[in-house]
Amino acid sequence: MVTNQSGIARGRLSWDDVRAVNAEVERRLRKLGVPIAEILVCPHHPDGVVKEYAVACSCRKPGIELHQRALLRHGLSAARCAVVGDKWDDIGAGLALGAAASVHVLTGHGRSNRPRVLRERAWLENPAAVMLATSLADALARLGTLTGLS
Repeated sequence: MVTNQSGIARGRLSWDDVRAVNAEVERRLRKLGVPIAEILVCPHHPDGVVKEYAVACSCRKPGIELHQRALLRHGLSAARCAVVGDKWDDIGAGLALGAAASVHVLTGHGRSNRPRVLRERAWLENPAAVMLATSLADALARLGTLTGLS
């Protein structure tokens, strides 16, 4: 799992806060049958107030540095992976990575980001490369159908 957590750079979240949220996300995903091998966090944001994290970086989505690191560490191929997220930055990272699927969900920031996702998707050579889902469970069901998994 790759996550942007600009709240760290902005001084709104501590690493303990982020670890607690990630642990809950991991618990919920495991309950849905999705094991997490690793969680990679980008704490950076160029407008941050915490000096060490107030930088532009290549690990912040839509950059794919953390995704590439995860693929390498776990012997995975992007062409056999999916990126699921609630912002265009997630979807853009999936497209840049060459993921098998990029899925936009309406949870979290998803509702406010859906108009941009639809605009950007319309410009793609293959708009079907971006799947739309209402929730994480819906995304997993759609991915299962796509891959023949249940």
